[in-house]
Amino acid sequence: MSTKYLGSPFDIHGGGKDLIFPHHENERAQSEAATGIKFVNYWVHNGFVNIDKEKMSKSLGNFLLIRDFIKGYHPEVLRLFFLSTHYRSPIDYNEKAIEDINTALYRLYYTLERVGEFENAYHGKELESSEKADEYERMFFEAMDDDFNTALALSCVFDLSKLINRLIDQKDKNAFPIILYTKNVMVKLANILGILCDSFEEFDAREKNRHLKHIGLTADMIQDMIQERLAARKNKEFKRADEIREKFLEKGIVLLDTPKGTEWRIKHILTLKGEQ
Repeated sequence: MSTKYLGSPFDIHGGGKDLIFPHHENERAQSEAATGIKFVNYWVHNGFVNIDKEKMSKSLGNFLLIRDFIKGYHPEVLRLFFLSTHYRSPIDYNEKAIEDINTALYRLYYTLERVGEFENAYHGKELESSEKADEYERMFFEAMDDDFNTALALSCVFDLSKLINRLIDQKDKNAFPIILYTKNVMVKLANILGILCDSFEEFDAREKNRHLKHIGLTADMIQDMIQERLAARKNKEFKRADEIREKFLEKGIVLLDTPKGTEWRIKHILTLKGEQ
């Protein structure tokens, strides 16, 4: 059936590692004996997905449906989770691993948000190329050409994010054209892997809603507390304003006083400086 519809030889034959012997070895032997030519150009065998160190299977009942996963997390979190390990290697699904991946993806999106703060000022202007960014791009494609080494390719995307944040933290306006160029390279490579395809606003909103459910608050309750703090500051009740800020911190929320007003972020996300 495969040779009828795909020709002989065809390019890629996939399957789990447990199918190598005897299934695929027999399939190859029978096909090449029948045709006298090569059966497949590339064999792609994936490792198993384990759930808390046990092989995922219907018989054990330890499986998770994708439609259930995306009720709690952005779909790109699952994609990034799988890409973070070479496809031939086993991967262990557990809550901590998913939370770590979720935080990592949020930080990539937050990097785009930081760049966006001054991106409009350079809209349409010529950008300055970056040898470092170009080097990471070259390394990315080398990794992808090496048996789809997505784990290594992803490290290039995260290194670009670190480079962007270091340049932003230097507060050097002359670096802005390089920052924007580097951001464009990062997004290009990330999109190849199917991540950073959404906006920061959309991703941030999903993550905030998830965090609010976890701590038992609503967006309206957050805004009421922010307004109470603003009123306290206006009335020079600084002790009360500080108390409200501390309450936010206890709930894992950081307040940011910006020219556009007071915004809030999830505390564990804001560790960009020196880490990205």
